[in-house]
Amino acid sequence: MLRSLVGSEMCIRDRSTGISLNSEMPEAKKAKLSGMQFTKIGTMKVSNIALGCFAFGGDRTTGEHNGASFAKLHEGVWGEQDEKDTFATVKAALDAGVNMFDNAEMYGGGYAEQVTGSALKASGYPRDAYYVATKVSESNLSGDVVRKHALASIERLQCEYIDLYQLHWASRAALRTDKYPERPLDMEVPLEETLAALEELRREGLIKHIGVCNFGVQDLERALSTGVEIV
Repeated sequence: MLRSLVGSEMCIRDRSTGISLNSEMPEAKKAKLSGMQFTKIGTMKVSNIALGCFAFGGDRTTGEHNGASFAKLHEGVWGEQDEKDTFATVKAALDAGVNMFDNAEMYGGGYAEQVTGSALKASGYPRDAYYVATKVSESNLSGDVVRKHALASIERLQCEYIDLYQLHWASRAALRTDKYPERPLDMEVPLEETLAALEELRREGLIKHIGVCNFGVQDLERALSTGVEIV
């Protein structure tokens, strides 16, 4: 089986004939023939290749949560992103067996979540065929605030729940300093407070798994010591 990415469309071809199988095969069979391998994470069976969705936000603002000067932090990194290309990319990934889509509320100021949710709905795949991961920003980790942001992500992603909800950074990344006077926090949010709020969201079924990003050894040890299950 040969696989190639032509434009934004994954093309699966029979090796002996060179004939494209995309339009002639059921979606599940395409994924099987793509040779995708999977890994167990919590209760999820996740493809070894995930699709990161940062670029879907294009040149929209990304850093406003840490102050006005951060709003154009990634300007010019991705360039303009056409929505139809995003839709085609998501569909091609699903056809190739990719079932994990990783996002964050900061990507494009929430637009990446919104367009990913729309693309997944338009793909024709059922909700249980893929996993949605996203991240809450470091300035939004107090117990009451993190809940509001989780619900906002669910709304933008147009799904009933988030499969993997992650802390993008520890809250000290949002601490106000002489070097970064616009950052919003004057003291760290206790990690225990944040994880307790996420555990409550998990009990309610609004998120299925809890994860962390950009954590060093000490942060990870502290998180694990709370007893909250982290994948």
